[in-house]
Amino acid sequence: MKNSATARGVEAEIGWSFNPVDGGQGYASEAVSCVLDLCFGPLGLRRVVAECFADNEPSWRLMERIGMRREGYGVQSGLHREGQWLDSMSYAILADEWLARSERDQTLL
Repeated sequence: MKNSATARGVEAEIGWSFNPVDGGQGYASEAVSCVLDLCFGPLGLRRVVAECFADNEPSWRLMERIGMRREGYGVQSGLHREGQWLDSMSYAILADEWLARSERDQTLL
């Protein structure tokens, strides 16, 4: 049986905030891809998760675009800073999935 200490320090949660004015130029995709390269490279993480409000389409589209998979949908599970409860979505990606995607992208260059 594996020691529970092997489960420590192998997962991270990431998040971001980008100005909508700069949308559509690839800045967010590039930045988040660099963070995932760091997570799955030098940091040696196994899994990375991210969450967003369901109505934040640019964020969940970004997560899907970079290869994260939707793992959950919470109804009125997130409290917005303006005081209302909003639906949220959670996404994740494993190191193996990210590395396979990176290798596939390299062959396309």
